[in-house]
Amino acid sequence: MKKDIVKKAFEFEWIKSKYIPLIITSIFYFIFYLSVKGMTGDEVDWFYPKAHDGTPLIEWLKFRYNNWSSRIIIEGIMILILRMPFIVWKLLTGICLSVLLWSLYYIFFSKEKTPVIWVFCALIILCNFYSLSSSAGWVATTLNYVYPVSALFLSFVPIKMIENGKKLNKMAYLILIPIILFALNQELFAVIMLIVGIIYLIQSFVQKRKEIYYYFITILAIASIIFALTCPGNSSRFVREVNTWYPSFNELPFIQKPFIGIVTLFDYIIVREPWIFFISSGIIVFLLYFNEREKLLKRLCSLIPFVCGFIAFIITRFPRNIIAELHKKFVVDGRFGGLIQGDTYNSIKQWLLLIFICIILLMFLLNLLFIFKRKNIYLIFLVIFSGIISQMIMSFSPTIYASSIRTATLLFITLAITGTFLFSKYSEEKKIENTLYLSSILVILFLAFISGSIQYMKL
Repeated sequence: MKKDIVKKAFEFEWIKSKYIPLIITSIFYFIFYLSVKGMTGDEVDWFYPKAHDGTPLIEWLKFRYNNWSSRIIIEGIMILILRMPFIVWKLLTGICLSVLLWSLYYIFFSKEKTPVIWVFCALIILCNFYSLSSSAGWVATTLNYVYPVSALFLSFVPIKMIENGKKLNKMAYLILIPIILFALNQELFAVIMLIVGIIYLIQSFVQKRKEIYYYFITILAIASIIFALTCPGNSSRFVREVNTWYPSFNELPFIQKPFIGIVTLFDYIIVREPWIFFISSGIIVFLLYFNEREKLLKRLCSLIPFVCGFIAFIITRFPRNIIAELHKKFVVDGRFGGLIQGDTYNSIKQWLLLIFICIILLMFLLNLLFIFKRKNIYLIFLVIFSGIISQMIMSFSPTIYASSIRTATLLFITLAITGTFLFSKYSEEKKIENTLYLSSILVILFLAFISGSIQYMKL
């Protein structure tokens, strides 16, 4: 009886289309951003007044380049948007999220079955774009992170086309140039573009192909990184941000900065917004632990990310008056195993916590290797390491704490992609009639519905 109920949930013809979840998710984000009530944060305190003080745009960009930032393309567009009615930003942001969603679908999942696409869209919603879009103000945050990440993946669409045997014409390059330059104006994504460009260049050399687009994005990425490194405003901003946000940052040993990056990465994906990680690590448990054909060691390794991650999550959620001492031992400045700004790893407790975190993260990666072996493993590792690298770069910024979770936008997206790959692998081993398989889809969709509803209610 229960099996028939679950099965009937997926018998409607309309729900079998792969495009339905994509359309529904796009509509959700249009409604979501159209419901934003007004500007907040940095745009209210700084950008909006500057956009309307009569300063010519070119003069404003010169000032920013010399005194604060190399993101002159991003900030130029931001000033233009702030000079328009707020509805323009709302519509553009809805378009950006739709572009991101459909680009990811085309690049990674266009050949997948409908249930996998439903899970993919659910995981994108679980990324919690409310937090990723609003921490420094809606307009400022989306222009600096959400818009560039959408442009980044749109820039990767031609790579998929080329690998499928298609050729780019001159018109395609003319359209792509401003999109690529916009994505590259965000330093984090310039590094990711460079890595991707180099990897595909090497692949084309090995296969004795000459793909102009790979040279194109690699050269532009190098030029963008040089532009950022030589920008006087970036140097000036670094000094001021050290003084404002992390006065002892320059005193930290070099090796401890990546440690801070590892801890904040763990804090974001397991403590603050854990659902994508737990869904992904839960699928790993189903694929390995419950597979009696696997060796016992692999099966035990599959439990480590989920079980240990859950323990860390629970410790941070318990009321402090119940297990205050346990909380005090494991949580520093609100982060599991973290550092207070200005603190250093100078105790056995902190080192043990760092090792505990590293074991969870490394076991997650090792389990991916166990599951995918040669099939898609290079693509999956390129995806997940792109997200990890984007966050680790922040280790060398004094605003790693102040910038908060918005800097992890790419990390969450890549984790959602990885989770979808895992579910796709799981779906290969289960038939559509399998009650557990269908139930897992419904649970993930339910979590996405709850998360989306909570995000919407916060507006």
